[in-house]
Amino acid sequence: FPDVEITIVERQDALLKRFTNPKFGQALIKRLRQLGILLELETAVERLPQSGEPFEGEVGNKRASFDLAFDSVGAKPNTEGLAESFGAARTQRGLVDVDAHLLIKGTRSVFAAGDIINMDEPKTFVSASGHTSVLAKNLMAHLSGSPMVATYTPKELVPMMIPLGPKQG
Repeated sequence: FPDVEITIVERQDALLKRFTNPKFGQALIKRLRQLGILLELETAVERLPQSGEPFEGEVGNKRASFDLAFDSVGAKPNTEGLAESFGAARTQRGLVDVDAHLLIKGTRSVFAAGDIINMDEPKTFVSASGHTSVLAKNLMAHLSGSPMVATYTPKELVPMMIPLGPKQG
């Protein structure tokens, strides 16, 4: 990013604090700073722009202006289509409550997996891929009339890769 000034604004005092080993976040901060990326930790933004739009406003306690801003706080799940049939299992955030077998709560034969399920874990490919084997085993058991025995436990920490450009890893 030789001709671009990049600023990352993070409300917490570290990056990726919740679901990674603290050493990973510390190493990421060090590497980003080596690349000339400005980090505003323990800083809040007054409002979040639409991703890809310019931003002008308060960042922490100072005015800031950016040509392009991206909201990476987390995507809202697209579960509105489930509201009519499974509204009781949808949370206020739009996530779907499931049990350990990944059955949508209140159902006997409807499964859910991936970013839409209400489990306290990062919404990543690694998490979703962990759902697939449980889902496949339980779906096969259900279709054959056997009891479902596979269960899923949310992961506290997951492997993560952060691409830093074609020459930086």
